[in-house]
Amino acid sequence: MTCGFSEIELKILYKITYKRRWCPKHISLEDLLSGNPKHMINEYREAVEHFIKKGWLQAYKSQDRIDVCIDKAWKNELLKIFKIHAKEYSFIKNIEFIK
Repeated sequence: MTCGFSEIELKILYKITYKRRWCPKHISLEDLLSGNPKHMINEYREAVEHFIKKGWLQAYKSQDRIDVCIDKAWKNELLKIFKIHAKEYSFIKNIEFIK
């Protein structure tokens, strides 16, 4: 892990970038956490909260729920991180299609 991110953190960042949820377009926290093992949901939720505190994610209140997005300024740095870890994690794929 050369970038300092855990697998859970990389999954969260990858899911948001792959779905092209650059601010102001956002994704609900429920959608972001779906598809992950139920016994690990709290770890994923804590990672999202960590990213919000660090400034990687922006949180929005939308229809009585929390939505998040990534500032487009992080795009190039995230793509570099994904390229570094593409062989290490099977969920990182099709990086060239992220716009």
